[in-house]
Amino acid sequence: MKKILCITMMLAAVAASAYDDGDSQIWFKTAISGNLTSNVTVKAENEFRYGDDASEFYEDVLLLGADYTVNNWFKAGLAFQEVSSRKNTPRFEEKTVEGEATYSEKNDYYWTTEERPTLDLVFSKKLKGWGLEDRVRTEYRMKEKEDEYFRYRNRIKAKTPWKWTSLAINPYVAWEANYSDKDVDADWDRHRYYAGAGFKVYKAIKADVYYCLQQDLKAGDWTDLNLYGIGLSAAF
Repeated sequence: MKKILCITMMLAAVAASAYDDGDSQIWFKTAISGNLTSNVTVKAENEFRYGDDASEFYEDVLLLGADYTVNNWFKAGLAFQEVSSRKNTPRFEEKTVEGEATYSEKNDYYWTTEERPTLDLVFSKKLKGWGLEDRVRTEYRMKEKEDEYFRYRNRIKAKTPWKWTSLAINPYVAWEANYSDKDVDADWDRHRYYAGAGFKVYKAIKADVYYCLQQDLKAGDWTDLNLYGIGLSAAF
């Protein structure tokens, strides 16, 4: 009986740990950065993610880091991320009554923490007014009660030469591919396709709005998420 209950709980965890295929989400990011020296920039970012058709807060991503600009086409960055994630999985409490174990649901979700050091290598170039950027990111993912592994992320971004209105609205597109180097099922398991625009809000304050189609490989099948992002950043 105990084995059957454990298996049932594991299956429930898998089923409840992710949102439905086609889910719409809202991600809101705030960021601040400043020059420490002429070549070194320090930064802090915090992103809040809402899933289940944007009705449920499920993830908080905090990043602290620094970038070193080598020249006008290359910079490197080191950062540390702490990710708090909500898992919509029932937690059960075991009790013994008259020598027999019984289980009752303690709560229907819990939070986990992931620590994630990152290394960025960013290559950029201007070509006939277009801003081209290739960011290669390496992350070391340290999740609670899971095996640690590296994830490699390559994002290619193209900013248009257009800047519309007094807000200097600048459209862009981007594509990102992720490779998770797990001991089991290592694969290119995520793609993101972006279309968005950045614009000025006030002096050193900028904003960014975008739509992103995220495709994830899970158990041999691809699932989609529709992400709507809003960002505010201040540079000093």
